[in-house]
Amino acid sequence: MEIKFDSFSWKNIFLYWQLKTKYLLNCVNQPLPCQKIKVSETSDKRRVYYHSWLKNDYSHDIVPAFNRWMEMPLYDRELPFSDERVSRSAKLMMQTRTESERAAVWLFIFCASFEKSNLPFPNNIMIDYVGAKARKHLEEAFQKWQFKYHHRFPHLFINATTVRNVVFQDYKAVVDYAIINSYMVMKEYTIVLFDSQSDALHIPSLFDDLRKQ
Repeated sequence: MEIKFDSFSWKNIFLYWQLKTKYLLNCVNQPLPCQKIKVSETSDKRRVYYHSWLKNDYSHDIVPAFNRWMEMPLYDRELPFSDERVSRSAKLMMQTRTESERAAVWLFIFCASFEKSNLPFPNNIMIDYVGAKARKHLEEAFQKWQFKYHHRFPHLFINATTVRNVVFQDYKAVVDYAIINSYMVMKEYTIVLFDSQSDALHIPSLFDDLRKQ
């Protein structure tokens, strides 16, 4: 199978994304809401400022659970809060400003999720190239250092088993599956911000430096 790599441009990928989401699934292009949850400071009086994804039907008992989690030693921490990859994806999504940036985040994280899946050819090549183009587009607006770290969704609805059972003819198949996965994530999860100073206007620069100045 001959792969035409010249078609793997961000312009083509995003145009196809727009075409497929324009009417029925335009919600994936919109800014995601962020539910702010007030939590306690740490025992040593440090501010807590932590993004994550939670199930839409999460219980308000999550607050004491999170407070207990923050006080645990790092090596004892357990899910649902301990996956830094999921936290990074939530924070990155919250700092997008345009539809193209949001599409790039959805695509980049979707493709990165298959990094160690040993997918068959040509699916592995298709996913790698789409992910690389999305990442390059994000690097135009965001600090490059953060892309050295892994980003993940809270759940991958289109997983490796599904992808192995089809043959991708071009980048459009990757975009199609990424759109479905994005929609399912939005339907099942919400982004939350655990903040011990939820009424404060100032956001610490440490947590607000993802974008280039």
